[in-house]
Amino acid sequence: MLRRPLAEPERQIARKAYQDYLRYYDSNLADAKKLLAAGEAPVDAKVAPAEGAALTMLANQLLNLDEVLNK
Repeated sequence: MLRRPLAEPERQIARKAYQDYLRYYDSNLADAKKLLAAGEAPVDAKVAPAEGAALTMLANQLLNLDEVLNK
């Protein structure tokens, strides 16, 4: 969880990053499926692989912010 909400410029950066990731994974579906196959959690069949991979990468980016709290 972030210590604070994202400021609007940060939200715009996050939206652009998501769109960039989605564009990449739409064009590279094998990479999306490979990313989603990593780990132990099952893949949600209701979520398109490109969307799931884009969200995974965005979450990774956000979780690496200094403002993320670890407990």
